[in-house]
Amino acid sequence: MFNQMAKWVEYDNKTGIYYETWMVKSSPEKNSRVWFEAYECSKFVQRAYQKLAELGAVFKKIQTNYTTITLFSGEPVCLGNETTLFGPPGNKSLALAIRNFYLPFKPYHSVKEFFFNLLKILEEWNQALADSSAVGSQGSVAVDD
Repeated sequence: MFNQMAKWVEYDNKTGIYYETWMVKSSPEKNSRVWFEAYECSKFVQRAYQKLAELGAVFKKIQTNYTTITLFSGEPVCLGNETTLFGPPGNKSLALAIRNFYLPFKPYHSVKEFFFNLLKILEEWNQALADSSAVGSQGSVAVDD
């Protein structure tokens, strides 16, 4: 079973070539349109459990808990891929804006930096909501445990 699982992990790593931090839906409504699903570490864990079960592993009762983030937005617009955004012909100002957006989400080692970046995220979120209200767009976020 170990060798079969090792082959599956290699296959999964080669075929799961993207990482999506959160689900994006059109609204909080139950049957709203899903623009794209989250594809992150917890999904790998779920796939690994499934594969182990297919290979004959027997588990005691397992409860896995995940915290997920769902963003609500109008239809997303594709800005480009890694090369068109960050490569030599890329859009430097857009690339910088994307990097600056994700910078506060990096794991930090000090409590001070964590709270500083949490405040920065909240300030930028409030500004984005104010900006979207000014133009009539809607956007929100939900965190589920």
